[in-house]
Amino acid sequence: MFQFLRNLFGGKPEEKKPTIQKSSLTAGSKNRRTTGNPIGATTTRSNTSSSQSTRSSKAKKSSEPSKPFVNNAPEHWAQLSADGGLKMFPEGDTRNWLTGALMYSSKILASMKEHHGIEGKSSYKENIDLVEGELAVSSSVQQLCAKGILKVDVAVREKGRKYAVFVFEKEVSQKTIDAINEALRPYGYEEVIWYAPAMPNTLGSVDLPMMQFDRTSITHIKDYKSKHAQYAMWWSSPNDTQFTKSKAAKYITDFYEVVDGYETSMNGLFGVMFKMHLQIDRVDLPQDLVIPFEGPGSEVILLGIGKKRGFNFYFPVNDRMTMYRDDFLREFVPFTKEMIKLMKERKYKQDRWPNMPIEWWKARLDKARIQEATEGEGKLMSLFEPIRQNNPNAN
Repeated sequence: MFQFLRNLFGGKPEEKKPTIQKSSLTAGSKNRRTTGNPIGATTTRSNTSSSQSTRSSKAKKSSEPSKPFVNNAPEHWAQLSADGGLKMFPEGDTRNWLTGALMYSSKILASMKEHHGIEGKSSYKENIDLVEGELAVSSSVQQLCAKGILKVDVAVREKGRKYAVFVFEKEVSQKTIDAINEALRPYGYEEVIWYAPAMPNTLGSVDLPMMQFDRTSITHIKDYKSKHAQYAMWWSSPNDTQFTKSKAAKYITDFYEVVDGYETSMNGLFGVMFKMHLQIDRVDLPQDLVIPFEGPGSEVILLGIGKKRGFNFYFPVNDRMTMYRDDFLREFVPFTKEMIKLMKERKYKQDRWPNMPIEWWKARLDKARIQEATEGEGKLMSLFEPIRQNNPNAN
């Protein structure tokens, strides 16, 4: 698990302890046409025959276009086929998914534009809710959901309806389609649109196109100007009215417990994830610093870093982000746990200073319990004073 991230630690463990460094993370710096793997899946190639006639036959066959996929897409959408997605990289390379999804999304958008007679917009890796216009597509979307991170080949918005498109180059089971529908329905998607070589079978097992949270799941934003009025660690919602009983409280507490004693190493990890460093090392925490970044689906999150509070994630306060907040925190904790495990294997020196960040968090939880007991439910957001772009160090 997360094996490729071990390279960030510079190979095998060494007895030499990592040294503390200064860095930029330190203070001062509806009609439809009527499993398998999604696009970019592994394919096989036959060995070249010694017979010239066999080689010619294979060459002729490979030049023939693939049959269009069977699909349940709206009738006016483009027909897609296996040769419609680019495979420019070695088998199994994630970049095949990225380039293939981009090609498929452009074809779908072109067909919608022709049908409706209006322009549309195209994006990449971005939550379709963030793309403006009546017609919009976004390719290679990492969709956070209750099951983890789902690899959506193309997200589509057409005249107020939102679709998730999956292109399967091998046979897919109906159980997989049903499981995807179940995962995406809470996020406002219509019935899943699928393209496949044949109708979904009824015997196969569930095989979801998922991905693990890794260092590529977040991206640093430079010169960010917020479109949101408020950011907070948590806010009350109809089904989530008490912070101390919320999923967010559990995940945040888990995160503090995992990172405790390895704050400077965690700061170094963020430096690598934000492409400020090439290799993980210990980096002093600043007094207060806020860094904007994009999470899965290109949603903007603010990371607060400070010696007193440690690391805090602040999310835009709105109904759409409530589930996203909990999903992000749930996925980030096991990723962090694995990274801290690697740090321990490499004998990274532990941090200890008076009033460690976990002590601040425990005090916050105690304050929350008192407030909930005296003021009732649904009034907790003020405890985690939402930070604003013009006053990032509030709270």
